[in-house]
Amino acid sequence: MTEQSLSHRKIVIQESLDASKACELISAMTSGEPAVIERKMYYPYFRFDGKCSVPGLFGRRATQLSCLVDAVNGLGATTDHFNVDYRQLNDGEVIATTISNENAMRVAQRTVTHRMTRRLRMIAPFGLTLEPKDIIYKAFWIVRCASVTVMVDSVTGGLHPLSERAA
Repeated sequence: MTEQSLSHRKIVIQESLDASKACELISAMTSGEPAVIERKMYYPYFRFDGKCSVPGLFGRRATQLSCLVDAVNGLGATTDHFNVDYRQLNDGEVIATTISNENAMRVAQRTVTHRMTRRLRMIAPFGLTLEPKDIIYKAFWIVRCASVTVMVDSVTGGLHPLSERAA
C-alpha cells in the first residue's frame, strides 16, 4: 500500500489550540517542567442537524440545533455552531468508530428531545426531524510532562489525565 492509499480526506473541527499552546498549558500546570507532544489523534463524532417545530403564543415557530454523538462511546450532546476544515488524515491518526449509524441516530433523537424539553421547560409536542450529516473529527494532543500524560482537547483546551496504559 502506498502512503496515498492510507490517507483519507476527513472533516475536522477547527482547532483553537496548536501543539505549542498545548505544551505550554501542561508545562504551566506542572511548575514549568518541559512538556512534549507524544502524538496527535482524531476522535470521531456523528453529526446530526435537528429541526423542531415549537409551540408558541402566536403559533408554531421553527428552531434548529446540532447534535454530536461520540462514535466510540455513544454519548450525545447538542452543540453550538463550529467551523470545520477538510484534512488528509492517515489511518493511524484516526480512532475507529465502534457504534452503528442506527445507534447514533437513536442517541441523537434522545439527546435532542431531552434538550428541547429542558429548553421549553414543559412537555410539549414538537415536531422533530433529524438529518444525519457526516462523521466529523476533533483533534486531541497527547502530551507528556514529567511522569504525567494528559490528553488536551484542541478546540476547548480541556484536559483529561491518562493512565500509563492508555497512553
